[in-house]
Amino acid sequence: MEGKIGSKETTAIQRKAHEVLSEAFGDMVVEVGKASYYHEGHKVDLKFSIGYKDALDDVKNQALELYGLEGWKVGDIFELYGEKYRLEGYNPKARKFPIQMTRLSDNSSRKAKESMLRSGKKVEA
Repeated sequence: MEGKIGSKETTAIQRKAHEVLSEAFGDMVVEVGKASYYHEGHKVDLKFSIGYKDALDDVKNQALELYGLEGWKVGDIFELYGEKYRLEGYNPKARKFPIQMTRLSDNSSRKAKESMLRSGKKVEA
Protein backbone atom coordinates (compact mmCIF):
# COMPACT_ATOMS: atom_id res chain seq x y z
CA MET A 1 0.00 0.00 0.00
CA GLU A 2 1.46 3.33 -1.02
CA GLY A 3 1.23 6.33 1.28
CA LYS A 4 1.07 4.31 4.49
CA ILE A 5 1.74 6.29 7.68
CA GLY A 6 4.15 4.73 10.16
CA SER A 7 6.25 5.95 13.09
CA LYS A 8 8.76 7.87 10.95
CA GLU A 9 6.02 9.64 9.04
CA THR A 10 4.17 10.40 12.28
CA THR A 11 7.29 12.02 13.76
CA ALA A 12 7.82 14.10 10.62
CA ILE A 13 4.16 15.20 10.59
CA GLN A 14 4.37 16.09 14.28
CA ARG A 15 7.48 18.26 13.76
CA LYS A 16 6.02 20.04 10.74
CA ALA A 17 2.72 20.69 12.54
CA HIS A 18 4.64 22.11 15.51
CA GLU A 19 6.60 24.46 13.19
CA VAL A 20 3.46 25.65 11.42
CA LEU A 21 1.48 26.17 14.64
CA SER A 22 4.38 27.95 16.35
CA GLU A 23 4.67 30.33 13.40
CA ALA A 24 0.91 30.87 13.21
CA PHE A 25 0.48 31.66 16.91
CA GLY A 26 3.61 33.81 17.24
CA ASP A 27 3.89 34.93 20.87
CA MET A 28 2.00 31.94 22.22
CA VAL A 29 3.62 28.70 23.36
CA VAL A 30 2.91 25.52 21.40
CA GLU A 31 3.68 22.36 23.36
CA VAL A 32 3.91 19.03 21.57
CA GLY A 33 1.80 16.29 23.07
CA LYS A 34 1.08 12.74 22.10
CA ALA A 35 1.20 11.61 18.48
CA SER A 36 -0.14 8.21 17.52
CA TYR A 37 -0.87 6.42 14.28
CA TYR A 38 -3.14 3.56 13.36
CA HIS A 39 -1.60 0.29 12.19
CA GLU A 40 -3.67 0.45 9.01
CA GLY A 41 -1.56 3.49 8.08
CA HIS A 42 -4.45 5.76 7.21
CA LYS A 43 -4.64 8.18 10.12
CA VAL A 44 -2.52 10.09 12.65
CA ASP A 45 -3.79 11.65 15.89
CA LEU A 46 -1.85 14.67 17.16
CA LYS A 47 -2.21 16.48 20.46
CA PHE A 48 -0.94 20.02 21.05
CA SER A 49 -1.41 22.61 23.77
CA ILE A 50 -1.37 26.30 22.96
CA GLY A 51 -1.23 29.04 25.58
CA TYR A 52 0.52 32.14 26.81
CA LYS A 53 3.94 31.48 28.33
CA ASP A 54 3.44 33.59 31.46
CA ALA A 55 0.10 31.94 32.24
CA LEU A 56 1.51 28.45 31.66
CA ASP A 57 4.51 29.17 33.87
CA ASP A 58 2.23 30.50 36.64
CA VAL A 59 0.20 27.28 36.58
CA LYS A 60 3.35 25.14 36.63
CA ASN A 61 4.83 27.17 39.50
CA GLN A 62 1.60 26.75 41.48
CA ALA A 63 1.84 22.99 40.96
CA LEU A 64 5.42 22.99 42.26
CA GLU A 65 4.35 24.86 45.40
CA LEU A 66 1.28 22.66 45.86
CA TYR A 67 3.45 19.54 45.91
CA GLY A 68 5.90 20.91 48.46
CA LEU A 69 8.63 22.32 46.22
CA GLU A 70 8.60 25.90 47.48
CA GLY A 71 11.47 28.01 46.24
CA TRP A 72 11.60 26.28 42.85
CA LYS A 73 10.26 28.00 39.74
CA VAL A 74 9.94 26.98 36.10
CA GLY A 75 13.13 27.95 34.32
CA ASP A 76 15.41 27.49 37.36
CA ILE A 77 18.80 26.08 36.44
CA PHE A 78 20.24 23.47 38.76
CA GLU A 79 23.14 21.04 38.86
CA LEU A 80 22.68 17.34 39.50
CA TYR A 81 25.44 14.71 39.25
CA GLY A 82 27.71 17.17 37.43
CA GLU A 83 25.14 18.02 34.73
CA LYS A 84 23.12 21.23 34.42
CA TYR A 85 19.35 21.06 34.02
CA ARG A 86 16.48 23.52 33.57
CA LEU A 87 13.24 22.88 35.48
CA GLU A 88 10.30 22.66 33.06
CA GLY A 89 7.42 21.71 35.36
CA TYR A 90 5.68 19.13 37.50
CA ASN A 91 3.39 16.34 36.29
CA PRO A 92 1.12 15.26 39.16
CA LYS A 93 -0.11 12.24 37.19
CA ALA A 94 3.42 10.78 37.06
CA ARG A 95 3.76 9.24 40.53
CA LYS A 96 7.34 7.95 40.17
CA PHE A 97 8.98 10.68 38.08
CA PRO A 98 6.87 13.87 38.27
CA ILE A 99 9.68 16.41 37.73
CA GLN A 100 10.01 17.55 34.12
CA MET A 101 13.39 18.99 33.20
CA THR A 102 15.74 19.58 30.28
CA ARG A 103 19.40 18.58 30.31
CA LEU A 104 21.23 21.65 28.98
CA SER A 105 24.22 19.84 27.46
CA ASP A 106 22.12 18.19 24.74
CA ASN A 107 18.71 19.88 25.24
CA SER A 108 17.02 16.55 25.95
CA SER A 109 13.86 16.20 28.02
CA ARG A 110 14.21 14.24 31.25
CA LYS A 111 12.02 13.11 34.14
CA ALA A 112 13.08 12.75 37.76
CA LYS A 113 11.87 12.03 41.26
CA GLU A 114 11.13 14.90 43.63
CA SER A 115 14.05 13.81 45.82
CA MET A 116 16.45 14.36 42.91
CA LEU A 117 15.28 17.95 42.52
CA ARG A 118 15.62 18.55 46.26
CA SER A 119 19.18 17.20 46.18
CA GLY A 120 20.04 19.40 43.19
CA LYS A 121 21.93 22.63 43.66
CA LYS A 122 20.52 25.83 42.12
CA VAL A 123 22.90 27.54 39.73
CA GLU A 124 22.76 31.14 38.52
CA ALA A 125 21.70 31.32 34.88
